[in-house]
Amino acid sequence: MARHANVVFASGQLLQLTATALAADTKFTFQNRTGDILRVTATVDATPPDPVTGLWYSYRSGDGPVGETLAALFPGIAATRLWAYAATAGTVEVSHA
Repeated sequence: MARHANVVFASGQLLQLTATALAADTKFTFQNRTGDILRVTATVDATPPDPVTGLWYSYRSGDGPVGETLAALFPGIAATRLWAYAATAGTVEVSHA
């Protein structure tokens, strides 16, 4: 299922950015609109990741990949889902097919 929306979340909430499982070559775009650091990771299934451990990329407010694929951003795993975590409430703009 495609997603093209502003995704709002509460402070300290772990949030799945992808609407459904994505193919490794599906292009996505997101932009951090929280006003704080947004941490992003990927998983191989719908199981939520631990927000403390694992590989998390950090994006400052206004930052985020444009037209990126899961395979390019996370080449070490067969990722299908993107997740975000921020200490403060905010919005993430997300678009993918």
